[in-house]
Amino acid sequence: MQPDCTAARENIDACAIGALDADEARSLEAHLAACDDCAELLDHAAQGGVALALAVPLQAAGPALKARVLASAAILSDAARPQRRAPWWQAAAAVLAIASAGGLAWGIATQRRVDDLEERNVSISAAATEHAGEMTQLRAALQDMAGAEARLASSLSMQEAMVYVVSQPDMRRTAMTGTDAAPAASARYLWSPSEQLGTLVATALPALPEGGVYRMWAVYRGGRWVATGDFTSEGDGTGHLVVRGDEGDELPDEALVWFCVTVEPAGAGTGSRGQMVLRSPNF
Repeated sequence: MQPDCTAARENIDACAIGALDADEARSLEAHLAACDDCAELLDHAAQGGVALALAVPLQAAGPALKARVLASAAILSDAARPQRRAPWWQAAAAVLAIASAGGLAWGIATQRRVDDLEERNVSISAAATEHAGEMTQLRAALQDMAGAEARLASSLSMQEAMVYVVSQPDMRRTAMTGTDAAPAASARYLWSPSEQLGTLVATALPALPEGGVYRMWAVYRGGRWVATGDFTSEGDGTGHLVVRGDEGDELPDEALVWFCVTVEPAGAGTGSRGQMVLRSPNF
């Protein structure tokens, strides 16, 4: 590693989402031209940012969740002023601005759709017997909207967590590569040990078997495996997970050695370990 690699790598994640000022960007570009290792890290960071943006369509939540997002942006902005780490908070503001803009557009479209559904409901109530088939379609449309709201909440939760983790001074990251069972798969995991919070973004995951889930594990010295959370994937093979250390099993005192992702039956106990599809290097 070159002497200035450490300083350069502190700015790689911010560069991946376009949050560096002009001087920092020029300095980083000069370093990347001479350092293949750091250039490769920037490629992985950029791929992870794209995967997150495309993982779930930005279809915004209701007023309460949007208020939480805007409040988070205000808190991050205030906290950033007295510190030199401005690029991280600029990254946070950029991500939240994208989420809020997408949310506004989705909210307008959703309101129009709700108004249309209400009008159809009045018409159906007036002639329920004649329009039983249309009532079934209405129920299906409402269920689709509920599913979209749930996916939106999950997407915004992921974005909020990633912004928060990236802003922490002890933020760490590791890349995961696909095993022989999923050679095209890859993932990036960011986490803050002090906050016990992490975010995983995976791409090119193989299709899950019926009733299956992906499960992330933290493996500690001494051979103890701790399940950190289950997730599924989208049709394009992308998947994401927010890991909270204050939930689930108590963490052991031993040192953390590596992370991995396996395929498990949904609801399976943590004593079960299925086929491994992603693994990080040892720390």
